[in-house]
Amino acid sequence: MVDHEVNYFWEAKKDTVHVINDIDDESKSLVIQCKSKDDDLGEHYLRKGEEFKWRFRLQIFWHTLFFCRVRWENNKNRMFDSFKFTKEPKLCNYLDGGGEYFWKVKLDGIYFSCNGTDYHKRCEWDQNIECSD
Repeated sequence: MVDHEVNYFWEAKKDTVHVINDIDDESKSLVIQCKSKDDDLGEHYLRKGEEFKWRFRLQIFWHTLFFCRVRWENNKNRMFDSFKFTKEPKLCNYLDGGGEYFWKVKLDGIYFSCNGTDYHKRCEWDQNIECSD
């Protein structure tokens, strides 16, 4: 597991985003790079079952946005919003911060969960198809 923490200057509950490689191929790594406007969390290589996670406090004006690019072999490449203040906290009912948000990358797409167990498909690998709510 790769762990990263992003801090801003005011105190609030920390939110956590998890991105998990759930592709059924143990011979290759998933490449992931997540960023916000202010922070580049670096490029990471995840084997099946490994996760990259980071914790952060919301920015003072509530415009926090993190996005990730995931790559698998030569034919799968996708960018998606991994945390957008106007979306995920409402979906998961974490309106006061302190939420946990889980993403699983699978061979057929990218899945989201508020609790780490009940996942639903949010994104196709095809960049031309918008991610759903």
